[in-house]
Amino acid sequence: MRLYHLGGTFLFLALCAAITTAQSVKIAKAYADSSGTLHVTTSNGQDIRIPKEKGQKGAEEIKITEDHQTVGWLVVYPNPDSNRDWEKLYGELVLWRDGKVTRRFSTEQVFWSWDFWEDGKQVRFHTGPLHGAGRFELHDIASGRLLAAVDEEATQTLPDWAESLDH
Repeated sequence: MRLYHLGGTFLFLALCAAITTAQSVKIAKAYADSSGTLHVTTSNGQDIRIPKEKGQKGAEEIKITEDHQTVGWLVVYPNPDSNRDWEKLYGELVLWRDGKVTRRFSTEQVFWSWDFWEDGKQVRFHTGPLHGAGRFELHDIASGRLLAAVDEEATQTLPDWAESLDH
């Protein structure tokens, strides 16, 4: 009976060690290949391919948090106007952590810029039409909850979290 208990304890400790090791793997780099598929390379050399979204042309504006645990990117979709097919349309912001997509942010228009905020706990972005005034948003990454928003036309002074985004 004691041997059985000892075996269970050993199995539990081995499982805890495996989970801790998996969580401690950091993102070394992330890039999009020539087909637009995103790759995440971990610190132990593993290359993880992230499947493309339906209709996705590419992935750009790829950023990694300072703790190297989360990567984010803008999904590039083709412009439906064939006369403007050279123009990139960023239609979704995707965040990936711990081996899976953890959060997606969409817009009815396009993303102009984005970045992590507050040590990677929040994400901020600027969306809007291809030409004209847009909207700045700040979200909690864990919940996806909107923390703050500013319409560009409604203010002359941007809050700190929005100030350095392209506009």
